Amino acid sequence: MFKAASRLASSGGLAAAQLGRSAAFRPALSATRAFSETAAKMAAVMAEPAIAVDQPEPVERVATLTPGAHLLNGAFRVEGAVRLPAFDAAAVHLRHVATGAEHVHIARDDPNNSFSVAFKTPPYDSSGTPHILEHVTLCGSAKYPVRDPFMKMLTRSVANFINAMTDNDLTMYPFSTHNPQDYRNLMSVYLDSTFFPRLALDDFRQEGWRLEHATVEDEKSPIVFKGVVFNEMKGVMSDVSTLFQQHLSSQLFLGTPYEFNSGGEPAVIPELTHEQLVDFHKKCYQPSNARFYTYGALPLEGILQQIQTEVFDRVPADYVPSTANPATRNEFVDPATASPRTVEVGYPSDSDSSGHYVSVAFVTNPIEDCYASFEMRVLSDLLTSGPTSPMYKALIESDIGSDFAPGVGVSSQQRETAIAIGVRGVETRAECDKVEGIIFDTLRDVCKTGFPAERIEAVMHQMELSLKHQSTEFGLNLGLGLNNPWIHGASPLTVLQFENYGDRPRAALQEDPDHLLKLLRKQLLENNRRVTLVMSPDVGMKQRQAEAEMELLQGRLLQLSASDKGRIFEEGLKLKKLQESEQDISILPNIQLEDMPSRNTFYGFDGPADTQARVPVFTTHQPTNGVVYLNTIQTLSSETFLKSKPAASSRALLAPFKKADPATELHKSLDRTGLVPYLPIYAQALTFMSTEKRSYGQVSDDIDLYTGGLSFNPFLRNHPAKRNVFEFGLASSTFALSRNVPQMMDLKVDTGLQTDFSDRQRLRHLVEQLASDTDEQLSRSGHSIAANAAASLLDDVSFGMYAAMGGCDQLALLDVLSQPSADMDRLAETLLQIDRLVKADAGVTADGSNTPLGAKSMRALLTASPETMPAALDAVAPALGRFATTTTGVFRNVVAPSGAATLPPALTRAETDHYLKTAAGQPGRRNVFLAHPLPINHCARVFQTRQFLAPASAADVAALEQLDPHTSGPLPVDLFGGAHLPVRQSVALSLACQMLSRQFLHREIREKGGAYGSGAYFDSSRGLLVMTSYFDPHVVETLNVFDQAHDWLLNTGPDAGWDESDLRAAKLALLGSLDSPQSPSARAVDLFRGAGLVSEAIQQEMRQAIFDLSAEELRDVYRQYVANAGADSVATAVLGDRQNAQHLAAGTPGAQRHGTFDVRQVLPSRA
Repeated sequence: MFKAASRLASSGGLAAAQLGRSAAFRPALSATRAFSETAAKMAAVMAEPAIAVDQPEPVERVATLTPGAHLLNGAFRVEGAVRLPAFDAAAVHLRHVATGAEHVHIARDDPNNSFSVAFKTPPYDSSGTPHILEHVTLCGSAKYPVRDPFMKMLTRSVANFINAMTDNDLTMYPFSTHNPQDYRNLMSVYLDSTFFPRLALDDFRQEGWRLEHATVEDEKSPIVFKGVVFNEMKGVMSDVSTLFQQHLSSQLFLGTPYEFNSGGEPAVIPELTHEQLVDFHKKCYQPSNARFYTYGALPLEGILQQIQTEVFDRVPADYVPSTANPATRNEFVDPATASPRTVEVGYPSDSDSSGHYVSVAFVTNPIEDCYASFEMRVLSDLLTSGPTSPMYKALIESDIGSDFAPGVGVSSQQRETAIAIGVRGVETRAECDKVEGIIFDTLRDVCKTGFPAERIEAVMHQMELSLKHQSTEFGLNLGLGLNNPWIHGASPLTVLQFENYGDRPRAALQEDPDHLLKLLRKQLLENNRRVTLVMSPDVGMKQRQAEAEMELLQGRLLQLSASDKGRIFEEGLKLKKLQESEQDISILPNIQLEDMPSRNTFYGFDGPADTQARVPVFTTHQPTNGVVYLNTIQTLSSETFLKSKPAASSRALLAPFKKADPATELHKSLDRTGLVPYLPIYAQALTFMSTEKRSYGQVSDDIDLYTGGLSFNPFLRNHPAKRNVFEFGLASSTFALSRNVPQMMDLKVDTGLQTDFSDRQRLRHLVEQLASDTDEQLSRSGHSIAANAAASLLDDVSFGMYAAMGGCDQLALLDVLSQPSADMDRLAETLLQIDRLVKADAGVTADGSNTPLGAKSMRALLTASPETMPAALDAVAPALGRFATTTTGVFRNVVAPSGAATLPPALTRAETDHYLKTAAGQPGRRNVFLAHPLPINHCARVFQTRQFLAPASAADVAALEQLDPHTSGPLPVDLFGGAHLPVRQSVALSLACQMLSRQFLHREIREKGGAYGSGAYFDSSRGLLVMTSYFDPHVVETLNVFDQAHDWLLNTGPDAGWDESDLRAAKLALLGSLDSPQSPSARAVDLFRGAGLVSEAIQQEMRQAIFDLSAEELRDVYRQYVANAGADSVATAVLGDRQNAQHLAAGTPGAQRHGTFDVRQVLPSRA
């Protein structure tokens, strides 16, 4: 997987650093040579018993290892060891004596153990060699000669993270798991895949690129380019942000390996040969070029023994460690020859007015100088973070552009650290010429006036908080942030001691108040190693790219003889046969289902200490390292929001587009969802606008100074049993160091209750920034957007609300509001409408009737350690009381043992009818094509089953019966289907999706079809089974696969696609997802958001159902609720270029069976 957007992304603290998820892996040893010389050793490895590493590794033992000491009978030498007190951990740096391989191990009492092996893989061109190698490496190895063991392990493992990543100049293979045996299993697969891969030609053709007939079995069909990476990069490089950052990196580091696209340019990928791939592996994937990283509570000796046995014992006896740099170019930008340059490029657009991008980027310091990079991050935050920063005022508040350009900030993901400052949304090319001057004028002004002391303190506070806030993948993230400086010679132990950096800037400023200003002059104002990039919309570029690809293809075809074409046809048939062949995956290691824990780990919360409080504050005690977390949910009247006509009426907003069909479609959508589409804008405005006592700059500064963030977001939760019954409202989350909780609550009250919406210019900036990454969302999250669009065609009000608040309707609304003609007065009036409703006294009771019981009905979850909880509660409870007018309302406790459960307000029959009468689509016609200029497609098919019902007791059932708005008596018996059946049905559909994803859709859509991704999942809260494809070159063929999924899953004949062993693997994967570790701050949040309805007993019942469910029962449930679903319960959406809609027209093979598609332009301004 590849993500080029990591080029110049601001990475913040090291603990939070994350690299792009793309990789090119392959060991530097010659596979053939290693196999021929070490056959005997390999046989011994495969027969060797598992190494027992289950006993925790004492942190103290690792901390006291001394340099020069040896481990594992002298195989590893200790280079150094340090304590990491901020994390209660210790780290040791080791070197393998015989091969020179390096290893860092962090010992910490954390059951979520992590592993990574990384190789330095600088590209020598843009053919994507590192990236394609990453894919091909994971297609079978000496010990595991099966097709794609990487994907097969997803259903044989309980890991919470498995991936491979290709970055600018390194490839890494990380995973994390809480199960010790799973850790050993995955290590075995990763080590063998990277150091001893098969690198078969057929795998190169499947994963990289190939010439093949469009229809493999039809020799008369046209020959086209195919390949997983080829199609993936067409999608990736269609993302405007990624394209801009790739150009910026290429131009800034001209003449170095970073000039090239390590993921691969689609136009260059076909230049790569299989032989070049194999040679690259030999060069880069050798032990002396490897960096091993391990983290967690497992004993170090056991880990080292496994690496020694599975890798180093198999290295040829004559192997000579190499310290040579695998880069073919100088990695440094020469300061003696560098001079400022301005470069202009274009990006594909369907409009000349799409906006220009401009950035000035600088090369600053070598990456191994970690403190220098840290100081550059401090400087970057001071310059660009928040609305009071100098660059925000100069570039955005001044209306030069709509938002910062992609990649603004510091990047330490190449040989030298870089910093970029720029803006997007510049209206004209002439305005672009002013940007560089404005940036340098602003830098000079800062040098004269300095940085305010409170801004410096706010930045330092964020650094401090980042050390204490722990994510679920804390150990994994440490490793990802470590690799870049480590492979370039930095001491890994120095890198990991970034906790020591925090006080150094303060000390430097005390000694010299101008310290940061001198740094600014040196690294920015006086730095000639810089480039200014201007990227402008190019309406004809997309067509030229398509013509260039066709010209490239035709050039290849002209070189083919008749025998060459015959060979291509035969190779296509051979690859298809290989893709369809059964694999003996029994040779892959796996966790036994019987070894899985029989009980769930349940994190509940305690009921409110003060039952008379205006807002019930539930509490959960967790080891939060001195940080306090607060989550709130405020219920709103969905009926009022759906029926209220916004002041920013759809007709007024869409007046400039009234002749365009897309505007008509958006008008219908806005009309049927009332104020709902504006709630996300309102939520973002609460922390973006000024308040009664703070300017918007002060709001931003105080959030940075006292908290780790404060956010408001729409909330929508479906009732687990009934359609059109859900909880709708506004959710909020924030966290702070315990000493800052009073200030945190003052901010929450101020922004939540006293926001001023009168600043029209500030509102315009808000919608422009929200709309600025619309194209990126459509590219990166197209499968999710398509799934929400398909669901919105079904007869459930909440599905349309999801699309209105976070799907294509929301993106279309933002597109319209961001146009110069948009009326900000009407938008301000609409936000005030919402504000009045949020603060109104009138609310909704549990039975759906209107009553003055408090629309301010709010519940809160406070997460803190036992020692900080009392003081935190004293500060939180009174402040939250400002949000409520009564102690009663829509929330009632019904599951006391596992934490208070609450019930959502019911949707009235009138409200349901109002929505359904205006819903788009007719019975039996549930297809939509979302047109947007993408070179690749995203497809989704949605099946409406029913929501998951989870009654835990008679009291719960009684409460649910009272909640039902459409029946006068008890709920129908068949709705429950017995006490346990609903749970088992949900589990059955979840297991069906596991098997469809890994064993059917992956083979048909990715391996055969060349799409980058595919999958299926069951959304139990909404009763939706969803199938999707991602970066897909096909439409009709993929929809056909969705149709074929039913037969594959239900077939019980001799050619059945799955058996009991596959079901066990799916069960294992589902159990693994249930057992995934959670960070302390998140452990009770899901239960809280679900109002406690899915209690501990229900969750345990689900777990037992996973163990017990039979293949026959799974098929019965799938047949009843999915395969036999009526036409009104199935919907399909495709997101892609409008011309791809032609593939659904009559005459295209297989298209008619899918019915008629309504074609809708996603963004009205592009019509």
